[in-house]
Amino acid sequence: MLNLVNITQARNNLSKLIDQVVEKKDHLVVIRESTPQVVIIPYSDYHRNKKIAKKAKKSNKLPYGIFSLADISDKEIDKITSSWEKTVNELT
Repeated sequence: MLNLVNITQARNNLSKLIDQVVEKKDHLVVIRESTPQVVIIPYSDYHRNKKIAKKAKKSNKLPYGIFSLADISDKEIDKITSSWEKTVNELT
Protein backbone atom coordinates (compact mmCIF):
# COMPACT_ATOMS: atom_id res chain seq x y z
CA MET A 1 0.00 0.00 0.00
CA LEU A 2 1.23 3.48 -0.87
CA ASN A 3 1.55 5.79 2.13
CA LEU A 4 0.77 9.39 1.21
CA VAL A 5 1.17 12.49 3.35
CA ASN A 6 0.73 16.09 2.32
CA ILE A 7 3.62 18.46 2.75
CA THR A 8 2.05 20.32 5.69
CA GLN A 9 1.53 17.06 7.60
CA ALA A 10 5.09 16.02 6.77
CA ARG A 11 6.48 19.31 8.04
CA ASN A 12 4.48 19.14 11.27
CA ASN A 13 5.20 15.46 11.98
CA LEU A 14 8.59 14.85 10.39
CA SER A 15 10.19 13.14 13.38
CA LYS A 16 7.22 10.81 13.85
CA LEU A 17 7.09 10.01 10.13
CA ILE A 18 10.80 9.21 10.03
CA ASP A 19 10.35 6.85 12.99
CA GLN A 20 7.50 5.15 11.12
CA VAL A 21 9.61 4.72 7.98
CA VAL A 22 12.56 3.33 9.92
CA GLU A 23 10.60 1.02 12.24
CA LYS A 24 8.16 -0.38 9.69
CA LYS A 25 10.49 -0.21 6.67
CA ASP A 26 7.74 1.85 5.02
CA HIS A 27 8.00 4.13 2.04
CA LEU A 28 6.29 7.49 2.38
CA VAL A 29 5.29 9.72 -0.54
CA VAL A 30 5.06 13.43 0.23
CA ILE A 31 2.58 15.26 -1.98
CA ARG A 32 2.04 18.93 -2.71
CA GLU A 33 -1.16 20.02 -4.44
CA SER A 34 -2.03 16.37 -5.16
CA THR A 35 1.30 15.79 -6.93
CA PRO A 36 4.01 13.46 -5.54
CA GLN A 37 7.14 15.46 -4.73
CA VAL A 38 9.50 13.18 -2.79
CA VAL A 39 9.70 9.72 -1.28
CA ILE A 40 11.05 9.06 2.19
CA ILE A 41 12.55 5.57 2.39
CA PRO A 42 14.78 3.74 4.88
CA TYR A 43 18.49 4.38 4.32
CA SER A 44 19.06 0.65 3.75
CA ASP A 45 16.64 0.74 0.79
CA TYR A 46 18.35 3.84 -0.60
CA HIS A 47 21.77 2.21 -0.27
CA ARG A 48 20.53 -1.02 -1.95
CA ASN A 49 18.97 0.95 -4.81
CA LYS A 50 22.21 2.87 -5.37
CA LYS A 51 24.19 -0.39 -5.53
CA ILE A 52 21.71 -1.89 -8.01
CA ALA A 53 21.82 1.22 -10.19
CA LYS A 54 25.63 1.30 -10.15
CA LYS A 55 25.96 -2.37 -11.10
CA ALA A 56 23.27 -2.07 -13.77
CA LYS A 57 25.03 0.94 -15.25
CA LYS A 58 28.32 -0.97 -15.40
CA SER A 59 26.76 -4.08 -16.93
CA ASN A 60 25.02 -2.08 -19.66
CA LYS A 61 28.24 -0.65 -21.09
CA LEU A 62 29.01 -2.06 -24.49
CA PRO A 63 32.66 -2.56 -25.47
CA TYR A 64 31.96 -1.49 -29.06
CA GLY A 65 31.02 2.12 -28.36
CA ILE A 66 27.69 3.86 -28.57
CA PHE A 67 25.07 2.48 -30.95
CA SER A 68 21.43 3.16 -31.58
CA LEU A 69 19.09 0.35 -30.56
CA ALA A 70 18.61 -0.48 -34.23
CA ASP A 71 22.32 -1.41 -34.40
CA ILE A 72 22.06 -3.91 -31.54
CA SER A 73 20.91 -7.43 -32.30
CA ASP A 74 18.24 -9.20 -30.27
CA LYS A 75 20.94 -11.58 -29.02
CA GLU A 76 23.02 -8.67 -27.69
CA ILE A 77 19.95 -7.14 -26.03
CA ASP A 78 19.19 -10.50 -24.38
CA LYS A 79 22.79 -10.72 -23.15
CA ILE A 80 22.65 -7.21 -21.65
CA THR A 81 19.25 -7.87 -20.09
CA SER A 82 20.26 -11.18 -18.54
CA SER A 83 23.43 -9.60 -17.16
CA TRP A 84 21.36 -6.84 -15.57
CA GLU A 85 18.85 -9.33 -14.14
CA LYS A 86 21.68 -11.41 -12.68
CA THR A 87 23.11 -8.31 -10.99
CA VAL A 88 19.72 -7.39 -9.52
CA ASN A 89 19.21 -10.93 -8.21
CA GLU A 90 22.65 -10.94 -6.57
CA LEU A 91 21.88 -7.72 -4.75
CA THR A 92 18.40 -8.62 -3.55
